[in-house]
Amino acid sequence: MGEGEYELAKTRFNLCFPLLRLNRLGEAQQVLERSLTGFRDVGDLSNEANALSALADLWNERKDREQDSMRQAAAAGRRYELPRLADLLERPEFEPLQRTLAERGVAVEAMQGRIDELVEEVRREVEAGGG
Repeated sequence: MGEGEYELAKTRFNLCFPLLRLNRLGEAQQVLERSLTGFRDVGDLSNEANALSALADLWNERKDREQDSMRQAAAAGRRYELPRLADLLERPEFEPLQRTLAERGVAVEAMQGRIDELVEEVRREVEAGGG
């Protein structure tokens, strides 16, 4: 990696914070991951640690929001709707899974159908007092 590319990695890293404040988590994650790669390429351990820390904060934010959504649904007496597989596969962190499924010729729609069946089975068991 050349000096210009390293400087670009540092600039990208600084871009992630405004993206996080704008709630553009997917873009922030992509920026952080690219920055992390750049820092690793040149052995910049300090900035690598900073990028990993920012990624951890981002993942915690996503987890907190997901849990808040579940609590809100329960408080309102509604079922929490799980994210659709196709929607998850659009997120950068699921790119390796998306690639693997495509390579293996797995039909995402068929897989989603099976997931829906299993979720419904579990819900029925829970509602019947068996879970």
